[in-house]
Amino acid sequence: MNTASYGISVTSLSTSSAGAVTGTVYAMPVGGAPASVTWQIVANGSAQSSSLEGSNNNSTWTSLDTQTGSGGGTKTVSVAVAFIRISQTSRTGGSSTVGTLVTSKATGSGGGTVITSNLLTSGASTFQLPNNTVAETNAWSYSLPADSLANNGDVLHIVSWGSYLANGGGVNRHIRLYFGTTLLVHVSSGGGLAGFYVEGWVVRTGASAYGANGNIHVNGATPQIGVPVTGTDSLSATVNVRVTLQQDSTPAASIVQTEGFLVSKV
Repeated sequence: MNTASYGISVTSLSTSSAGAVTGTVYAMPVGGAPASVTWQIVANGSAQSSSLEGSNNNSTWTSLDTQTGSGGGTKTVSVAVAFIRISQTSRTGGSSTVGTLVTSKATGSGGGTVITSNLLTSGASTFQLPNNTVAETNAWSYSLPADSLANNGDVLHIVSWGSYLANGGGVNRHIRLYFGTTLLVHVSSGGGLAGFYVEGWVVRTGASAYGANGNIHVNGATPQIGVPVTGTDSLSATVNVRVTLQQDSTPAASIVQTEGFLVSKV
């Protein structure tokens, strides 16, 4: 699976065909998080029709935007999807259609195109870890309803994001992602002002069995990729999904916060 990176142009569509062509799929840098996508079509026919498409499960796709100019053009849209691609509906004449896209972090609180058919929960509230504690503290949690993963092969996608604040640059912060009693990934790092995002995947293999993995990226630091794990929490009962924050000492002011999360079935 190809993954888009913020600010880097990638080619999703390149075809000489005049008919319908499905473009290459790219996973968004932070799956499901609000983002801006600038997409460009360059074609040499007398007419063409292309679309920017999004999905949360890489299976069910929704048109997010279209272009019908004969030579193509450039458009920017706000989205909140996990996967994206450019597809051609048709081209009249000519010999080439090329579609490229660039993703960037969303700014402000403007509307976007959100596919919610598989979204279980989401939020964009800020939780700052109090500066007077060294205890591991829940930043957010979600009670996954019983039997949400009812069949073997069912998949859960977990995403969260936040910031290291400028205060207390010399104090290590800890970020952990849990599914039930299972720790999916943990990162410990210091440094000053930086953004971070957390991602986890859970795949059901039995009524009380699953495989899982996670990763945490802190801007400017080496990504922490978790070791694949297995868990035995009962999936026919409620399972607690959570991200926790911790710090090694008590700085003068808060130094880490979460700013949003989403949990979706894919």
